[in-house]
Amino acid sequence: MRFSWIFLLVISFEIFAETAWEVTPAKGFNVQIVLPTSKLRLKDTLEIKLSLKYPKGYHIDSETLLANLLSHSILKEQPFDLISVEEQKTEHEGLYNHSLVFTLQPQKTGTFPVSFFSIMFSPDEGSSEPTIKSFSNIFDVEISGEEPLSMELKESSLLSFSPTLPIEISPSNYQKLIASSSLEELEAKRNEQILSERSFPWFGLLFVPLILFILFLTRQAPIPLYYHKEITPEEAREQALAAIRKLERKRIRRDQFYMQLENILRQYLQQRYKIHASTQTTQELIKELLLHPSMHEKTRGYLKTFLERAEEVKFGGDLPSQESCQQAQQIVESVLVTPT
Repeated sequence: MRFSWIFLLVISFEIFAETAWEVTPAKGFNVQIVLPTSKLRLKDTLEIKLSLKYPKGYHIDSETLLANLLSHSILKEQPFDLISVEEQKTEHEGLYNHSLVFTLQPQKTGTFPVSFFSIMFSPDEGSSEPTIKSFSNIFDVEISGEEPLSMELKESSLLSFSPTLPIEISPSNYQKLIASSSLEELEAKRNEQILSERSFPWFGLLFVPLILFILFLTRQAPIPLYYHKEITPEEAREQALAAIRKLERKRIRRDQFYMQLENILRQYLQQRYKIHASTQTTQELIKELLLHPSMHEKTRGYLKTFLERAEEVKFGGDLPSQESCQQAQQIVESVLVTPT
């Protein structure tokens, strides 16, 4: 009998014994990690307390610590979910006492490593002090008990999110939902009620009068069909000249002036001669202009000279002079006024 009591005490101590680890990576720095136990059941939570001491002028990155703690790259499914993080930081005689408590919920049974891996004390911005690194101990945590229910999607009733079933539904709430058939039945009845309330054909009742109203309007005042009006050569010429006058008043770089002048010319050629001048390359456009039957030979020469010069400005990085821009404008204007 006495042996049995001793055996139970040993087992209890092994299950609930606190696990602690401490290191001093440099003078003034201290790291302490405390786990209340290394063995727990699936329904329990694990609180990991990280206590840090470091001089003023240094700081730590809590997000990196959390990422390291939850990092288990060898596993597809993480063995722990984060429930909460409590953080407290105080200062005394130039030293920070920084405490972080991470509460984790086990998700799988088995033995899993728990560690912060690299703990870095980084100097504040502008400081010349070195970065202090400490490598955390790796604790093996054994989790026993039944596996949680699978979180795979399944066909179920729509949920009305509430304090009982919040939108950020946790694994424990998910288990509560699956285990409780009454919740499932309540949601199914609620869905039936919603569908019955919305089953009245409101859309049809509104759609039919709308169609009748549109037909009435079309009979009373037929809607005119709009079509693209073909522009005359004179209108194309006037639009191009007006665009050039507008371009003269702009204060822009000379290379931009040259390129906008080319765009005005291409638009005019497209409207006047019914060619795809705005989408063709320079060489394609020159080739088509030289073969165009209704274009004056003098106009072809002007166009070839201007387009080749515009291509040099656009792709050669050549910044034209003021005189070159004026000559280009004169060439374009002469094309506009030259009879065909």
